[in-house]
Amino acid sequence: MEGSMGVDLDALINAAVGVRTLMDELAEQDISDVDPDPIVVGHDGLADTLRDFCDRWHHGVFHLSKDGEELGRVS
Repeated sequence: MEGSMGVDLDALINAAVGVRTLMDELAEQDISDVDPDPIVVGHDGLADTLRDFCDRWHHGVFHLSKDGEELGRVS
């Protein structure tokens, strides 16, 4: 039938496994390893900016990971 569409299930499963693998690798990385202490950074303002960045990054990665887990779920 002209204009019909199909799905390559093996490709779809491989993509889901790839997303799941990536999410597992991301779970091993932790932004809390970055130390925004002013003594370590050397400047109070820069330390505050780095702390804010790390907080925002943590929240963003958390939500991205949850979305990725949903995409990578193989039923």
